[in-house]
Amino acid sequence: MSRVIKDDEEFNRAIQGMVSLTEELEDIDPLADEEDINRKKWMLTRTAQLVQEYSRGKYAEEFPELRKKYEELGWPYQDLSGGPKHIPEQIQPESEQAPENEPQEPQQPVEEKPKKSLGGWLDF
Repeated sequence: MSRVIKDDEEFNRAIQGMVSLTEELEDIDPLADEEDINRKKWMLTRTAQLVQEYSRGKYAEEFPELRKKYEELGWPYQDLSGGPKHIPEQIQPESEQAPENEPQEPQQPVEEKPKKSLGGWLDF
């Protein structure tokens, strides 16, 4: 998505919106429409992501050495100097990269334990 937070006022409104959505989700009606609940959860997650990227952009503007750290970590941040939002490529360290030709071991099926009866302690 191309949505970004433009200024501190919009940042504060986004925080207030997150608080409001969180309160709504905490006190949700158990019979509420599942689609509506999922939409609110998605909105909360997306807003939190935008707030985090804006916050990182503010720190990167104040402390330029953080830009390099964010890039090393692969963390996206919002470029507040007027340029486009910076999204670094996700790069795995060499030790974590899986070899291409190495065969994978077949997974063993997990045996399920029989469930105990909840009423087993009752005397009949």
